[in-house]
Amino acid sequence: MEIELPQAKTGVEPQLDDNKSQKLTINIPAAGRLLLGMNPITQSSLKEYLQKQSRTSEDVEVRIRVNKDVPYIEVVPILKYCAENGIWNVAFPVIEE
Repeated sequence: MEIELPQAKTGVEPQLDDNKSQKLTINIPAAGRLLLGMNPITQSSLKEYLQKQSRTSEDVEVRIRVNKDVPYIEVVPILKYCAENGIWNVAFPVIEE
């Protein structure tokens, strides 16, 4: 699966850590499908999954990899699900301009 990441002029390098946090990667390729890692998932299943993860792990990290052509409105529900479940460690990988 190839995702053409958006470009950004500024950003923060990710911190490498050795903690036991639960790391999740959500992918949204140009086709607009929603993937948890490499596995297709529906919006409602993702919401339930994030709820479960927030209950079983105190520290959940979410990386949202979005193709540059995907409208931001498709990312909003994911951010909402994270916030509703107290998941604040959310990042968007980008390519430096």
